[in-house]
Amino acid sequence: MSVFNSDKECNGFSFTGINEVIGLILDVVKSSLGMGLTNVLLYSFGRSIGEDLFNLHPCLKSGGASLEEANEYLVNCLKIHNLVKDTFILKAFRPDGRLELVCRINSKEFEKFSKEDSDFKTSLVYFFYRGILSRYYELFFKMPLEIKKVSTCLDENENTICEFVLITPLEERVDEP
Repeated sequence: MSVFNSDKECNGFSFTGINEVIGLILDVVKSSLGMGLTNVLLYSFGRSIGEDLFNLHPCLKSGGASLEEANEYLVNCLKIHNLVKDTFILKAFRPDGRLELVCRINSKEFEKFSKEDSDFKTSLVYFFYRGILSRYYELFFKMPLEIKKVSTCLDENENTICEFVLITPLEERVDEP
């Protein structure tokens, strides 16, 4: 039997699933390398997932998808793969006419990997999702975006909610893909 399918105990330590194994790995990395390097790894891991999600959609890869299709695809993928509890992406225009995307992520599913340390939980959520968003939209727009964190907070149910604003390279509404 696999440790991923049932409760197993080894020298007083038990695993009940993949979340516990990933949580243990993250705790070991954090204690060995420190919070800074762990954040770099989480960001890199998120970027890798963002690129994989982008490349899995043939219309995105060929450049034939609209921004609405790209947003909808990303939201659906994150929900289907249990990387988020809920998320949404809104389009808005800055006073200077540049398009920006407002992303709000409720990360209850992913934050199970960090049980007690709220700073680590916030860091885990922020850097992982920032990596996904930055690479996904970098590939979509074919250039890097400016990403600003609006907020990261815990709600009344201890869910971490992270909000980002992605400032796109599009200058005018008519340039929108």
